[in-house]
Amino acid sequence: MTEENGFQNNLSPSDELSLLKKIYGESEISSIYQYMMNCFNIIQTRSQIVLSLATICLTITGFSGAKIANSSVFSMGCLVIGLSLVLLSIITVLSGPLQVRWISQIYHFDLDTTIEELIKMRNKKTRLYQFSILTLGIGLSFYVLSVISFLIHGNS
Repeated sequence: MTEENGFQNNLSPSDELSLLKKIYGESEISSIYQYMMNCFNIIQTRSQIVLSLATICLTITGFSGAKIANSSVFSMGCLVIGLSLVLLSIITVLSGPLQVRWISQIYHFDLDTTIEELIKMRNKKTRLYQFSILTLGIGLSFYVLSVISFLIHGNS
C-alpha cells in the first residue's frame, strides 16, 4: 500500500472491505454486495466498448486493408502490428473481463471472506481490462500510422 498526500492507494482486499464497511456501515453487507455488482457492471460495459472499437477497426480493414498494405512496406508492417495488438486486446477482454461468473456463486460461510474474494475477482478483471485497453490503444495507433502512410504514399 502506498500513501500519497494522505491517501492510501492499492488497498488490500481486507483493507478495502474495512473502508467499505466505514462507508456503508458495519452491518450493511447487502449495500456492499450491491456496490460490488455495480463494479462488475462497469467493467462489463467498458469491456464492450473495447470490443466495439476493435470491431470498427477490423471492419475498416476488411474493406481497405489490402490497399493500405500494398501501398508500402511501412504501411504493411504497421497494419500487421496494429491488427495483431487489436486481436490481442479482443482475446484479453473476451477471456478476462467478459467471462461470466455470477457473483452469487462466490460464497463462503464468512461473508467478509466472500466480499474479499469478490474484490480480488474485480481487481483481476480490472487489470485485464486495463491491459486490453492499452493493447487496443497501441494497436489503433499502429493502424492509424498505416493509414497515414497510405495517404502519403497512395497506391504506388
